[in-house]
Amino acid sequence: MSKLKQLFAAVFLLFLITGCNTNSIDSIGQQVVQKPLVIEDEYILFVNSTKDYMNGNIGDLYIKKGINEKEKVSSNVSEYGIKFYPDKGIIVFYDKDNNLYIKERGQEKEFVAAEIETRYVLLKDELGIIFQNSDYDLYQKLWGQEKEKISSNVDIYGSWLDFSSDGKTIYFIDKEKNLYYKEDNLEKEKLSSNVSNFILADNGSTIYYQNLDGNLYKRDLSEPDNEKLTTDPVYNYEVYSDGIIYINDYNEYKGKGELYYKYDEEPPVKIASDVIRYEVVNDGKQIYFLNEDYNLLKAELIKQDKEKIAGDVRWFQSDSKYILFSIDGIIYIKIANDEKEKVAEDYKEFAALSDGTFVYSTDESDLYIKKIGEEKVKIASDVQSFTVSEFENSLSYCTNDYKMYLKVFENEETEDTVVIDNVRDYNDVYFSNNLIFRKTLILDDIIGIWHAYANGENILFEITGDRNMNIYENGEIEYSWPAELITRSIEGIDASELHFDTYPNNKFEDYNSVRYINEYEMEINGRTYEKINGKELDEKLQLQKIEYEEKQKKEELQNKIDAAYSKALEIQGTYQYITVEVANLRDGPSMDADILGTIEKDSGFYINYIEVDEVGDIWCYLDFYDLYYNSVSGWCAYSNFE
Repeated sequence: MSKLKQLFAAVFLLFLITGCNTNSIDSIGQQVVQKPLVIEDEYILFVNSTKDYMNGNIGDLYIKKGINEKEKVSSNVSEYGIKFYPDKGIIVFYDKDNNLYIKERGQEKEFVAAEIETRYVLLKDELGIIFQNSDYDLYQKLWGQEKEKISSNVDIYGSWLDFSSDGKTIYFIDKEKNLYYKEDNLEKEKLSSNVSNFILADNGSTIYYQNLDGNLYKRDLSEPDNEKLTTDPVYNYEVYSDGIIYINDYNEYKGKGELYYKYDEEPPVKIASDVIRYEVVNDGKQIYFLNEDYNLLKAELIKQDKEKIAGDVRWFQSDSKYILFSIDGIIYIKIANDEKEKVAEDYKEFAALSDGTFVYSTDESDLYIKKIGEEKVKIASDVQSFTVSEFENSLSYCTNDYKMYLKVFENEETEDTVVIDNVRDYNDVYFSNNLIFRKTLILDDIIGIWHAYANGENILFEITGDRNMNIYENGEIEYSWPAELITRSIEGIDASELHFDTYPNNKFEDYNSVRYINEYEMEINGRTYEKINGKELDEKLQLQKIEYEEKQKKEELQNKIDAAYSKALEIQGTYQYITVEVANLRDGPSMDADILGTIEKDSGFYINYIEVDEVGDIWCYLDFYDLYYNSVSGWCAYSNFE
């Protein structure tokens, strides 16, 4: 693997890395993994206590070595940007205020810098870390030393950065696309402008870079000038000790191009046409590549010959000792001139080790290990996730009963060790800087009685132990439906949905968005619910019943008023007769108004003006002359005319 790609592999794994070279063709260099003497058996544990929408979950950070008791690292830690270096015993993390800290095993935590909003820290080999602040100032922090400013105007999140193997020289591209290098205790020096990316050769003093037009250049720090290597845009180039390998004449629509290699001081030589993906091994002496017909081939640059490995290949992964590839969903391994060997055909996730060992899980949740030339061996059942350590000396896996196990490869005969009895005691569990478990919402987490008050009514439901949802209406259970909680990842964010096979009622949908806040509070479809006990439920049900009865009365009254208005429209402008023996005439449209007099039965009136009161009674305004030719006016209830 090239040094630059090693560098970016060391970026905090909590961030989505889009890659600095965005071309479609993929190229990967190879380098033997240098395994440290330490056994990777340490876990990083995170327990969130509050939700911060800017900094993610905030909580307590712990480290746990094997079966030993966990050790608290710090409180008020952000879940974003946690990184652990097992061979150094150093953990890097941020607090809720964007302050960067490091903690060495057995030591107190050390403050590094404040207001580091970009949670993007790079490992400087074994020497320390590189980071930037919110003003785009670039710093390095070497273990045991004070931080040192390298440059301003550098955005390491979207830029390129590398350093020599001894850590004394750093190379970087600033926000203005200028390429610089800086040696210890010296000022930075500019190498070129309009640079899009670069790769540093293993000697640490020769750099290859592309300008914004895609042309490739070389610069040896012992020479005063840059050397132009290509006149056409180059895609996915790799650097090795004797030269470079790259794609030219790239067809972006078809995702293919011409594969070349170029030795120093010699013209480029075409390896193959219509190449869609390649990988380089053995310091550029061998290249595996896939063409547009999905034929997998191997090129020996020294012999300048090519060998077809297999056809109809959709994926491959190479190493200096072997190549893995997939045909019709079956993974094979091939070593040198040996015949291909089937590795796995029923797999869900897998990890390939540098010695060709293959670890994989199946859809049936079984975990297997397969060594070259040997039969597969079942490691465990009911496995939900697993991770092989960075230096390939151990394996950890989590079972469906939420136990975390550790397997050390050098102790093959030893039974795997339970290191965490219940991973659901933690929100996040990391092993070898990989997130091996994240606590997601399950239905058991929300079993209980939940209450919300919205739109003037009490909303109550209960998730029962037998996985039903009882919805309370009018003071009693009105609906009871089987419930299912679905958690899925949307753009890297876990989203939970409460699902019903049947549409329950107007307060819930078939799929309901759930945001779990804590064991006493959650949101469903944006509405906040609080957990209550049985006594509180009885009180709420009584209120709900009263609310229902009041609602019924209001609905009945409104129906009466609506009917009264309809009737008023019918009788307005008509001639009506009193049908009761005596009708009261009042000074207002209300039963509480004063009585002005009475009207006898069979008296007739033309109805011109009408009102409906608050209880739904119709009132007719009468204007007439009595027997003595006196002008009389007032209100008479329409019930006297019916």
